[in-house]
Amino acid sequence: MENFNSKILLNHAIDILKNASINDHEWSVGGGTVLNHYYHHRLSKDIDVFIGDIQMLSLLSPRFNDRAEDSLDYDEMANYISLTYPEGKLDFIVGAQLSKFKPQKKLFMGHYVYLDDPVEIVTKKVFYRGDRVMARDIFDLSIVAATRLDDLVESLRQYPEKVKQFYNNFYNIIKEPDFLNQIPRKNSILLPKESYIKNIVPTCKLLEERLADTTYKIHNIKNKKKETEFDALQRHYTELEYNYNHLQSQYKKITNALECSQNKSNQKK
Repeated sequence: MENFNSKILLNHAIDILKNASINDHEWSVGGGTVLNHYYHHRLSKDIDVFIGDIQMLSLLSPRFNDRAEDSLDYDEMANYISLTYPEGKLDFIVGAQLSKFKPQKKLFMGHYVYLDDPVEIVTKKVFYRGDRVMARDIFDLSIVAATRLDDLVESLRQYPEKVKQFYNNFYNIIKEPDFLNQIPRKNSILLPKESYIKNIVPTCKLLEERLADTTYKIHNIKNKKKETEFDALQRHYTELEYNYNHLQSQYKKITNALECSQNKSNQKK
C-alpha cells in the first residue's frame, strides 16, 4: 500500500539530491516506510534517506540547496538534516552500512531507487535508536525476525552493546500497562496484520535467546567465512563514526545554547 504523502516526500528527496549532484548509488531509502513496502504491516509516511559520506550532508541543507528551501521548517545537526513538509518529514541521515545485506535498486513509489534490506533497516534501528526505543520499533523488529531470524541474528551479533541497550529499553516498554493494546492505536497497524500483535513479545524474546546462544553461533559459522581483519576494522570504524557524530551533535547543541544565552545577556545590557 503506497502512501500519497510518502510519494511527495520522495519526490522532494530526489530533487534535493539531484540538485546536490549526489549520484543514486551514494544514497538509499530506509526506515519504516520502506519496511511497510516490504511487509505492508503498518502505516508510515515519512521518508528516511541514508548517505554514507558526512561531507555530503551540508549539500542537502536549505542553507545551500535551493530545492530544500520550500520546506516549512528544518532541523540541522552534525549527522542529520530533518525537513518538515505539509505531508510529513524528510530526513537525510549519515549512516554507514551495518549489515552484509546491501541496498537493492527497486521500483519504489514511481522511482527506481536503492532500498535498504529489511535486516539492514532493523539493524539500524537497534544500532542508532537503542537508547530511545519506541513501540513501533519493537513491532518492526518482530516482523522481520519472524521471517529473517537467521539473517537478523548474524547481523545483530556484530553489535552486542547496542543489542543490550535495545533490550534494556525493550523490557521497560513492555512493562507499560496495556502495552499490546496501545500498539495498533499508536502506530496505525494495518488491520489484516493485527494477528501479528500477539507474537510481538515472544518473537523479540526468541531473537534475544538466539543472540545469546553460543551453541547456535558455533553451529552457524562452521561453513561460513570467518570475520576478516578488514571486516572487524570496518565494524569498529562504524561504531567510532557513530560516536563521533553523536559528540558533534551534542557540541553543536551546547554551542547554540551558549550563543543564545550570550545574546540574551547582551540584550539586557
